[in-house]
Amino acid sequence: MAEEPKNLRAEEAFDVGSRQYFVQNYAAAEASFALAARLQPNDVKYHYCLGDARMMQKKLETAELAFAVAAKLGHPDAGIHLKVVCKDRERRRAEEAYQAGRTQYCSKSYVLAEASFAEAARLQPTDLWYHYALGRARYEQKKWAAAEASFDPKMLQKKLEAALSAFTEAERLGHPHAGVFLKEIQEELQRKKATEAPVAVPGKLANEMSEDAPQSFIAQLQGPAARALLREKI
Repeated sequence: MAEEPKNLRAEEAFDVGSRQYFVQNYAAAEASFALAARLQPNDVKYHYCLGDARMMQKKLETAELAFAVAAKLGHPDAGIHLKVVCKDRERRRAEEAYQAGRTQYCSKSYVLAEASFAEAARLQPTDLWYHYALGRARYEQKKWAAAEASFDPKMLQKKLEAALSAFTEAERLGHPHAGVFLKEIQEELQRKKATEAPVAVPGKLANEMSEDAPQSFIAQLQGPAARALLREKI
């Protein structure tokens, strides 16, 4: 296949853009490279340099588009730059989500904060602070739920377990304070498990407990407090 003839206007625009790029006038270089790419859309170097000029201005989404075209046209380095741009864009999105979560956390909007921190942790799964913040938001929801008169115990359990998961990951990544919350949640889950375990009731007392027995009394017959109560009754 014969090589496509050069478009002189495109080459002139590219030369101008190259000089502007050299003196770090990236906005002007972008405009010149964009003109060159528009005049001769099959020239790989125009798209590659256009992506480069945009990347230098932190225009990551449009830089990604230009590098994608350059990669499709066969530029040897476009794929590498495409990966860099995607990672940088994800880092910025993660930081934006984290900052939004901090604002929501400070205003006690813990459900919204959890969603923001979870997004940050999803985008940057190796950032220990994002996982730690996610654990804190979940833990605060647990405390508020317990203070409500009609909270759902199952939901409370799920929040504890979700917070445990986030703090575990934060500790694995090296967060200095995650272990404190991790230990507290583990102990609380163990206490809940212990108090929920059934206790054997002596026959005489079992016979006295009819279906009409107060539920609050029946609920007491569990765990260490239950055993002390049984000793008193016997």
